[in-house]
Amino acid sequence: AIPCNIKPNVSAPGTNIFAALGDMGSLGDTWGFLSGTSMASPHVAGSAALVRQLHPGWTAAEVHSALVMTAAAAATIVKENGTTASDPFDRGAGRVAPHRAVQALLVMDQPSRAFRAANPALGGDPTQLNLPQLGHDKCIQSCSWTRTFTMVSDGLVAGGAPTDSSWTISFDVPAGVAMTATPSNFTINAGASQEVTFRANVVDAEEGWQFGEAVLTLDGASGPTSIDRQVLPVAIQASFANLPDPARIETPRDTGSRVFSGLETIASSDLAITSSPLVKANQEIVEVSVGAPFTKMVTVPAGATRLVAEIASDESPDSDLMILGPDVFDGSLAPCVSAFAGSNERCSINNPAPGDYRIEVDNFTGSMDQPDAITLYDAVVGPAVSGTTSLSATALVNPIPQAQPWDLRVFFNQPGMQAGERWYGAVALGNSSGAQALGLIPVDLHRTADDVIKTADRDFVTTGDIVNFQITVAPNLTETPLQYTISDDLPDGLQLVPGSATASAGNLTVAPGGIIGWTGTMNPLDFDYNMTTNATNQACDTGFVGYVNLEGFGIAPTDLGAPPDAPIDTATFTAFATGLPIDFFGQPHTGFGFTDDGFAIGNPDVNNGPAPWVTQSLPDPTAPNNVAAMLWQDMEIVNDPDNFKGLSLATAGPDLIIAEFDDIQPFAGDGSQTWDFEIVMLRTPSDAAGAFEIVFAYNNLNGPLDGSLSLTGGITVGVENAAADRSTALVNNADASGAITNSTIVCFDLQRVGDAVTISYQAEVTQATGAEPVLLSNDAIHITDNPGDKAAVASVTLSVSDAVFSDGFE
Repeated sequence: AIPCNIKPNVSAPGTNIFAALGDMGSLGDTWGFLSGTSMASPHVAGSAALVRQLHPGWTAAEVHSALVMTAAAAATIVKENGTTASDPFDRGAGRVAPHRAVQALLVMDQPSRAFRAANPALGGDPTQLNLPQLGHDKCIQSCSWTRTFTMVSDGLVAGGAPTDSSWTISFDVPAGVAMTATPSNFTINAGASQEVTFRANVVDAEEGWQFGEAVLTLDGASGPTSIDRQVLPVAIQASFANLPDPARIETPRDTGSRVFSGLETIASSDLAITSSPLVKANQEIVEVSVGAPFTKMVTVPAGATRLVAEIASDESPDSDLMILGPDVFDGSLAPCVSAFAGSNERCSINNPAPGDYRIEVDNFTGSMDQPDAITLYDAVVGPAVSGTTSLSATALVNPIPQAQPWDLRVFFNQPGMQAGERWYGAVALGNSSGAQALGLIPVDLHRTADDVIKTADRDFVTTGDIVNFQITVAPNLTETPLQYTISDDLPDGLQLVPGSATASAGNLTVAPGGIIGWTGTMNPLDFDYNMTTNATNQACDTGFVGYVNLEGFGIAPTDLGAPPDAPIDTATFTAFATGLPIDFFGQPHTGFGFTDDGFAIGNPDVNNGPAPWVTQSLPDPTAPNNVAAMLWQDMEIVNDPDNFKGLSLATAGPDLIIAEFDDIQPFAGDGSQTWDFEIVMLRTPSDAAGAFEIVFAYNNLNGPLDGSLSLTGGITVGVENAAADRSTALVNNADASGAITNSTIVCFDLQRVGDAVTISYQAEVTQATGAEPVLLSNDAIHITDNPGDKAAVASVTLSVSDAVFSDGFE
């Protein structure tokens, strides 16, 4: 699971340097069945060598562009299943044609530093790289690219190099895709460059991937001509919306709502929203050993909006999940595989085709004592319909603006839910005429323990007894303050003891007749971390069985812009700014900052303080704050990616990020004393056992750990929030040599912290009975101001009998 999941942090649809494969002899049309990068590499490398030999002044990017833009049109090629027509992701621009590439008149250059700047994890945009393709994986209504073409000055044509040429740009794209180029025609001199802006409008396109070509045709030249047609492949995923996937709701109540922000769709004046009713997940605990997966068959009827499965494990360090089907259970055709580090896996298939599916749970790593218990949740969600009562939604803006984010409030109303249950539904967005579907929002609802609980200090009472009652309002799990209103009207047979009613917070009232009322605002929970290490907790791990050496995955450090071997001091590098936000102390962060002084910071746009190189004891109100300190002391990074020294960044799936520091040395050090350490973080918090949101790991600790090189004489290992009022530390500005070794792993588990409110009072039992007991139900009715919430009841039932003795027996 590990080698397949961890990836360098640079990607862009359609930017495969092995895009053009094949016109190197009689390869036929079957290469797609047999080849991959292992066969493409020598073909393309050899072709590039031939081109470079004839054009020694061309850069690698120019050679690449010439190979792609002059590739021969591929013959009919199919995908691996032998029937489905291939697309540019399979065949690229076509077959490599070196004899054409050496005659290219237009080439495209792109310096290597631009690739680093385009890294989406560092806030870059890969679609704007000057590459011979037009790709976009989330084109809502429209998208654009800028490309620069350079006229060669050493063209291999009869009569010598060309002097100028004129080009016209046209497009071969599917119906519904409208593309333009500005300028659409141009004349360019040898050695000159021409910038072109390409735009695609996909409002009328079918949702999904749209493939085509942008064609540059030579329509005139004053000198000898060469290749008269050069092509850029087009791959655009037309999308009507950028929606939450999923919309997660964690609730202690059966009714209420949550607001989801930042949705994007095409403009709509007649938005229609339908919902699929919530479905309770099937839940079972299965025993799974390594190499002996658990499987389960599920039948999906026509019209279903979702097939969803999730697993969690208390015992397996790393388990994986797969859904196979429908009907054909070939792993290569699996519609969903979730095989990330750890054991919190999720597969959700929107609008699944009807048929039989197989859910498979694999124990990838396994504990010391197998089989391991793994909890499986699964459900099939029905069609979206109007008037659904258990799940609904409404847009908080009307009409829906074009290319502007907007908010959606999702309502839920499912009486009778129990703590620990998971429920699944879906919200479908479209227009009122039904002519266009904008997208489907999966809704995952996790029911937690009730937020209002009523208890009594005894169950069996007799006339004259004094009973102590307590109502507890749990801390607020939502992101916004909630106002609670509680009314407790004592039934006949119970009489309030005057002056006994108290509340730890809020506004308490006692009305005539003994009606107890309370109102109060519960602010959102604060967050903190519980810390553990692998020395005492076997579950404390990176999820990769120890230290993650990114070099072993071929992931080199990021070029930080300094000269090779140059040390970098007092710098912060922002990374992972795209994708899911990174949760730190319960707050979402767009990206995270990494410093040369051994700490990461959750608000890198904020000043790191007057002296970030000075180690602090946590918490400390002096900036920097909001820090995760792996090895905080005065250090510097050596920028030497070729020798795997510096800062390496990687992701493992959509939810895991890794930042590894290699050969970090003391400030003004000579490189003889170095440390390797890393931070592994989950973007989204998890309540599953053994799922740690933050992990520090250490390796090759060749420098002192006693703090002797620190300006304060100590090292700090721990975390601190932005307000500097919460922190957890393993080492706090002290000697770390007894706490950290080459194999040490430090794990931090996010916990909600906050004060509950308690309302207490006493009541005397006035109910007279005979030998048969009488049941008295004492109800507290409670509701919040959360839109969509409905009144609920927290109840205590007393058994009253005059025949109850002190020993509890009748």
